[in-house]
Amino acid sequence: MRNAIRFDEGRFTVRTATLRIDHAPSTQLAGSLPLQWANVSHELGASGRLRWQWQPGRELLFYVDRLGYTGEQRDTLPDQTRALLKLVWTLER
Repeated sequence: MRNAIRFDEGRFTVRTATLRIDHAPSTQLAGSLPLQWANVSHELGASGRLRWQWQPGRELLFYVDRLGYTGEQRDTLPDQTRALLKLVWTLER
């Protein structure tokens, strides 16, 4: 028995466009903002990253990710947003 998969005709070459902005005013503070879009999925993603180390062994990380849709899928699929806050505290003996 054999299963055959048939794909719709169309363009399947994925092209992505990416833009990333980084800012690091010091070794203790750094941030970045990458944006990416893909032509097949019509997804536009944005991420915000912030890292702050106020002293060795102690730092704060904050991430925000946003995924949205463009083109025909814009109104049919929900946008997604996630946020993460992480506190790192290193204990030494």
